[in-house]
Amino acid sequence: MRLRVERMIAGEDPLQIIRWPDISGTIRSLVLAPAYGWNEAGQMAVLLLEDVTDRLLVEQRLADRAERNELMMEEMRHRLANSLQIVASILQIKARLVETAEGRRHLEDVHERVLAIAELQDQLDAAKEGNVGSIADYLSTICARLADSLIDPSKGIELRVEAADVEMPPYTCISIGLVVSELVVNALKHAFPGRTSGVIRIAFAVQGAGWTLTVADDGVGCDAEAATSKPGVGTRIVRTLARRMRAQLRIMPTHAHGLTVVLTHHGTTTTPL
Repeated sequence: MRLRVERMIAGEDPLQIIRWPDISGTIRSLVLAPAYGWNEAGQMAVLLLEDVTDRLLVEQRLADRAERNELMMEEMRHRLANSLQIVASILQIKARLVETAEGRRHLEDVHERVLAIAELQDQLDAAKEGNVGSIADYLSTICARLADSLIDPSKGIELRVEAADVEMPPYTCISIGLVVSELVVNALKHAFPGRTSGVIRIAFAVQGAGWTLTVADDGVGCDAEAATSKPGVGTRIVRTLARRMRAQLRIMPTHAHGLTVVLTHHGTTTTPL
């Protein structure tokens, strides 16, 4: 009986892949896949043959290229992490050799920022899949590492993180991490002179389609208007990051002492770094 196919549905999985050399010696790949055809008697029996050699070769080349790129990125991340640690060590050594207090202070300032960037470097690996996971875990990890590297345990300075357990785009998380690192470093430098205790609070809350980041300390405080009108390097860095994230930046006194910095994002598009 002649089979007249009126309707054909391709099978999801191939039955078999047959490989054989053609006249040029190239190994060809032939996929044998089921499909279903109905004749007048309701019978069905159709097999499809497809030469997928070129497609498989392209897929293999793309996979090989992706693997090479991943290895190169891994090597670059490793080299960058090592380079940051070397730069931080050199800055620390140079700061000890500088005779003037002002020169030593500038080198120590750069040293602290390099350390903060080095602490964030490990977080970049998590951004490869499109989401870095919980912003709460992200900020907790950053602050724990900053505390380990920058806080003398004998001084009794605490970092406290209260953050919503939500996922954010990788570039937003990294920008927020850089802001937190900069503000924490500034607070550790200026908020607790001669103090044996103090608290820096980092809070992240979701508000509708937007979010709010708050970094507050209970230190000696400063004139918020002066900090805004005559910003230092740290304030300029935070301003730049806030502008890139399209977030509103506010600097105000903490009740009753200290300084509070608030970034508010209203849910508009965030610009990647």
